Amino acid sequence: MLIPAKTYEEAHQNRKKLLGIDLMMEHHLFDVSGYNVPTQPRYENLLSLIHNKPLASIRPVLDLLGVKYVLTDKPVELEGLSWLLDGAGTSKLYQNHQSLPRAFLVKQFQVLNSDQEFAKAFHDLTFDLRTTILLEEAPTRFLELKKEPAVPNIESAVRVLTYENNRIVLEVDTPEVAFLFMSEAYYPGWQAYVDGKREEILRANYVFRAIPLGPGSHRVEVVLEPLSFKIGLSLSLLTVCLLLLAWPISTRRRLSK
Repeated sequence: MLIPAKTYEEAHQNRKKLLGIDLMMEHHLFDVSGYNVPTQPRYENLLSLIHNKPLASIRPVLDLLGVKYVLTDKPVELEGLSWLLDGAGTSKLYQNHQSLPRAFLVKQFQVLNSDQEFAKAFHDLTFDLRTTILLEEAPTRFLELKKEPAVPNIESAVRVLTYENNRIVLEVDTPEVAFLFMSEAYYPGWQAYVDGKREEILRANYVFRAIPLGPGSHRVEVVLEPLSFKIGLSLSLLTVCLLLLAWPISTRRRLSK
């Protein structure tokens, strides 16, 4: 959902006026700007390409973010957008019929070297983010998987089985090597497992995730396993072990007195 505004604070206040303070959360509606939470600097940079810009110029980014509904204060005539209803004041709600799914397969890539190159690509209306992802370095693992033979009798498909705050499970079919692109923010601590084996997560399209997959049918599990949690768990287990070792020694000392 996009509400034109000059600043994040102004956009947030507009959403509160038009939608109610907690209405979006109550009805599981997501906003591209988040909901009263800090955002990553990279994601803020991405949002800066959206806010207060003509809809036609930011259409590729909106589709990539999976924006299904656009709330605007002016009438819009743009292919793929259909008017739904009028809201408070001059606000109008449109449905975007070209929004991309939360996870999909991409078979081509392009390597870019700067924020400026990413910004240019996002505004290039001739560039198709549906078929090509933007990376910051050559995908070595993807190029290795391209050596595997294709499986032509499989049709491309992505099915989300589980979607939780700290765990996402998908079933993916691909006849040839491909990237599983996910419009989820790239963040340290997330780990990917393909058919039970650890696989790398690439930062794609500036701030999102992509997982290289070989030909075939796969079960992909993406889970949050932050290093801080592992360290805390290790310390806790070490403490328990020390307590268990100390208990019989302390018991023997008491009995010997």
